[in-house]
Amino acid sequence: MATKINPSVWIAAPWGEPSANLAELSPQIISASWQPLQQAWRAAGAESGFQPGWARISWEPHGLWLESIFMGKAPGNRARQLNEYTWELGDICEFFLQIEGGAEYLELHVTPENQRLQLAWPVIGQPLQAVRAGTLPLEKFMIPQGDWVKSAVHIAADFWATRTFMPAARLGLEQLRAGQSLRGAACRYDCTSTQPYVLSSTAYFQVPEYHAREAWHRIVLG
Repeated sequence: MATKINPSVWIAAPWGEPSANLAELSPQIISASWQPLQQAWRAAGAESGFQPGWARISWEPHGLWLESIFMGKAPGNRARQLNEYTWELGDICEFFLQIEGGAEYLELHVTPENQRLQLAWPVIGQPLQAVRAGTLPLEKFMIPQGDWVKSAVHIAADFWATRTFMPAARLGLEQLRAGQSLRGAACRYDCTSTQPYVLSSTAYFQVPEYHAREAWHRIVLG
């Protein structure tokens, strides 16, 4: 099967009645409103050790609800405080978000212990390449406020789930409205398999490069 290269449309449904019970997030509730994570860059199918995952984006005028459900036993990450290098330390859920045409995009990591890495990247220049080359510190792009978003995690015997509320102000907006358009993707580092880690994403990446914005979804607030 040929790898898809055009961004797919992700319809974000209005948020219903919020529940404090994260245990409701389980594989049994997966429906058409959830996007599956995959390895679209692999023409031969998923690699050994791949485990299913799903993500959902919902909205209300005050912000976005970002949710994930990942299969896997005993997830864990060694990060113990805000803005550690989570991708080097274990399992993570990642969301990338950008207002259509915005000057920056956001990168949010959530670990099974509910630690976060929060980043804002300018779209002008090559800041990511500079960080990877060691000419700019990653800390320059970190968001240090602990209350920047609100996140929670639920761990079960064979899966883990996350739920995060991102206020509209974090996207540079006073309110969200139906028909508004964003770009983004949900991604995963899975360290619960026997391999060092397994990557997967909702987006149709040609290579496993999560920052390749041209392959992100167009997210429409339905």
